[in-house]
Amino acid sequence: MQFSMNTGWLVGRAGKDSELKTIGEGTSICEFSMATKRSFKKKGDNNWTNIDTWHNIKGFGDIANKMTMVKKGDNVVVHGFTEQRSWDGSDGQKKYKTEVTIDFFGVLKDYPSSNNEQNQTQDQNQAEGW
Repeated sequence: MQFSMNTGWLVGRAGKDSELKTIGEGTSICEFSMATKRSFKKKGDNNWTNIDTWHNIKGFGDIANKMTMVKKGDNVVVHGFTEQRSWDGSDGQKKYKTEVTIDFFGVLKDYPSSNNEQNQTQDQNQAEGW
């Protein structure tokens, strides 16, 4: 028997305010984009390399109505599955869009910022450990 699963968690920043629409016979859909960051050090290099990845987030029904609280810059956590849509563009080319359809989301509280650079470095080092 083959095992397969398409589910995951993302934590990142909303790239734009959420947009609520109604489709079909009154089904709510809400969408926003979010960026996640991956940090690593290359072998032999002491500098951190950061890679941002953008995700298209969408939710339907009750969760879509709740997602309207998401604003650009919010620290957001989502759980869902990925799917890829395709369509023929006006230029005749096949277009693709990968989206994360969510069944859970939350807006996380940011910690107060510190003007003390040493504390910020300690906080970053602690976060990198988990």
